[in-house]
Amino acid sequence: MYMPMHLEAMNSNSPVLITGAAQRSGLHLAKHLLAAGQPVIFSYRSHKAGVDELIALGAQAIQADFATDEGILALIASVKKQTQSLRAIIHNASDWAADSSDPKAAASVFKQMF
Repeated sequence: MYMPMHLEAMNSNSPVLITGAAQRSGLHLAKHLLAAGQPVIFSYRSHKAGVDELIALGAQAIQADFATDEGILALIASVKKQTQSLRAIIHNASDWAADSSDPKAAASVFKQMF
């Protein structure tokens, strides 16, 4: 039987966290959720026009770089300062690494991405 850890997180007033929402699919998803009245917190690594667009629409922005443990922990601390619960987490952030046919290199990229 499924038991939610925090019933409050089921509340639609709890924000959705989207990592990597400054462009492409993350930006589109954040705009769609905001238009539906869903609060959104999003992270971005580099400032792009989408950051300003989402802030203007009411989203809360957090600059974060997931390349280090410190960057990840800083994101977590920032989210905790902004909300007591999340409705969902959508991990959309990525790093543009070249594809490789070498299984060991591909495994290294996979590990880095997660």
